[in-house]
Amino acid sequence: MKKTVIMLLIAISLYSQGKDSIKIYKGNEVIVSVNRSEMMIKNSPSFITIINEEQISRLNGNKLADKLLSTCGINIKDYGYSGLRTISMRGMAAEHTLVLYDGDKINSEQNGVCDLSSVMLEDLESIEILRGGSSSYFGTAAVGGIINIIPKQVYEGFGMNIGYTIGSNNYNKYRISTNGNIADINYSATFINENSDNDYEYRFKDLGVLYEGDRKNSGFSINQFSINLNSKIMENSSLNLFTKYNYSDREIPDIVLRPFAQAQQIDKEIHSILKYNYSSGNIKFSISPSYRYIYYRYTDPLVGDETNSLEGKSNVSRFGINSNIAILVSEYLSSSLGIEYSSSSIECVDYTEKELRNQVAIFLGAEVKPFRNGMITIFPAIRYDYYNDFGSKISPKIAVNMDVFRSLLFFKAGYSDNFRSPTFNELYWNPGGNKNLKPESSSCFDIGFSFYYNNVVGINSEINYYSINTKNRVIWLPYKGTIWQPVNVQNVKSEGIESFLEFLFFDRLFSLSSSYTYTNSKNISKDNVNERKLIPYIPKHNVIASAMVSKWHISLGLQFRFISSRYTDESNSRLSKLDYYHLADSYLQYEFNLFKLKTVIKVEANNMYNSEYVVMPYYPTPLREYKLSFSLNY
Repeated sequence: MKKTVIMLLIAISLYSQGKDSIKIYKGNEVIVSVNRSEMMIKNSPSFITIINEEQISRLNGNKLADKLLSTCGINIKDYGYSGLRTISMRGMAAEHTLVLYDGDKINSEQNGVCDLSSVMLEDLESIEILRGGSSSYFGTAAVGGIINIIPKQVYEGFGMNIGYTIGSNNYNKYRISTNGNIADINYSATFINENSDNDYEYRFKDLGVLYEGDRKNSGFSINQFSINLNSKIMENSSLNLFTKYNYSDREIPDIVLRPFAQAQQIDKEIHSILKYNYSSGNIKFSISPSYRYIYYRYTDPLVGDETNSLEGKSNVSRFGINSNIAILVSEYLSSSLGIEYSSSSIECVDYTEKELRNQVAIFLGAEVKPFRNGMITIFPAIRYDYYNDFGSKISPKIAVNMDVFRSLLFFKAGYSDNFRSPTFNELYWNPGGNKNLKPESSSCFDIGFSFYYNNVVGINSEINYYSINTKNRVIWLPYKGTIWQPVNVQNVKSEGIESFLEFLFFDRLFSLSSSYTYTNSKNISKDNVNERKLIPYIPKHNVIASAMVSKWHISLGLQFRFISSRYTDESNSRLSKLDYYHLADSYLQYEFNLFKLKTVIKVEANNMYNSEYVVMPYYPTPLREYKLSFSLNY
């Protein structure tokens, strides 16, 4: 399989050499599209962070979780091996963050979560992080925030890339990619193999007891192939097709108290997006059908009877189509209208039958400048969603952006109603599923300031306060005997402060940045034994600081992170408290020309001073690790 894919990439590359290139031209202003319309980031009503292509290539790691670790307001729940890593934004759970690939949802239909360790980042333009509720634009799960992964669409001329990475714990990664033009079609194709024994060294203390050793049954092998085709049909329209196939075979370790685990998980994914864009004058139109199929199989030979192992298996498919039209009515008014449809199905050994979900939505948004000086922009939006299995939801939003001082200082504020629909597992798990669940409802308010200055020294700064009140939150509780059932019983209030400060010196030759996030997420359910208790796994304090210098084709980066203590249960008992931890990571990258080949060598060091910590109880994380990467680009 691997040899066949590599030969295919080489054949395509040889055919396309010498063809004309398709060029794209980018302005030097950052543009965001996460609000269903493009605008400069300073003019957005939301608090947004952009990780650009250069930062993606330099930050340590190659998974989505790795790249997000440096972002203000994000907390990663890490099980410490090659498996599950999930995100929390603004004190909410993983199922309250919507993750998109080029605008298409990649959260699991089965459990509502996006496993960040399964999202390898290759050939990307940027990652957009929007903090706060946006169900008025994107529907379910857009409660704590949105992550939108933007792929690189068009390449200039023919190119090839061959890369290899070696690292601690017998880590290996192979990459081959090519891009170019065949007739009027601009293409890129990439194949990746990543594997490791992953028997990393660990050491941590819990309640005075020292646990140390080498992690067992934690290896993995991942193969991914993707292809992106782009064609300019006419002068004002284009067609893009993206398809990805991913196959992973992972060993699943247990807690260190049970070191003889033999569980294994196999995942297969096919994801395809077709997008048509049309622009003429003051009108922009897009329509995008998509298809995603996920196969999952989990086996544990140590659990089960004498003849059969414990097995979990599911097949999930989702077909969706969304369309959007944006109209610039005048310099003081623009609007957007969108319609979405999706159909999802699942077959699971833990369900009594095949389950289906159909959903249709319509949304309307606008940008209104009520005064001729254009200093104030109001952003009203509303969306209607209908689901065949639980009914309908209406999600309004109103936000404002005000230019307070000479396009340098901006005031932003917004209020929105958002929701999360029950997942397939919550509705249909057998035994325990609850078909009477209601969707979770939340209201979000945020207010703050952003500052942008670009001269000899560039300064980007932001501070905001947010408050999210959630009702009918779904919690699994004991039902009958050993059976648990999800019910709408919990009300949660999450509030906090997010702050960020960045200095850019000498045209980005040297940069310093820092962020601080305060999060207070509590159970506010009346007459509940855990009322006023903190929500598990949410730290109150999160501090990030980084420095980067780039000169003479050499880049050096250093990052520091501090995460305060957390609780692991609803009662916040002393025994459930996890200690704070702090980490430092670094990289050194050197670029040079070897004949006609652009060559990049990069060294990464993670957990530089060997911090002993856990994010999840008894799931240890690695001590110091290194990686060495080498790539040739033609």
